[in-house]
Amino acid sequence: MPGKFFTVYKNLQELDLEGNLLEKLPVEVSSLPNLQNINLSKNKFERFPEELTRIQSMESINLESNQIKDIPVDELNKMTKLSSVNVKLNSVNKENLNHCDAKFELIL
Repeated sequence: MPGKFFTVYKNLQELDLEGNLLEKLPVEVSSLPNLQNINLSKNKFERFPEELTRIQSMESINLESNQIKDIPVDELNKMTKLSSVNVKLNSVNKENLNHCDAKFELIL
């Protein structure tokens, strides 16, 4: 996905990229100051897209059905508007997350 897309459509509030075989996001996605909801389900992410943790307007992140193993809970807890992170059907180590103190709904 070209980074220019994110510089042209700066006012996006919702972004649905479900099922696009994406492995990573361009760093330019963090320049979307109004993005509230992103659907990245059914892609090929092996790592949590850290660029999303820089978007303070983010409320909901859907990463269902990817290949993610670790969730940056500490970074996500700093996002004051974040209410939901869906990581169902990923390779997440759930035992590590059972003892975390998430300030958002973590859907495993």
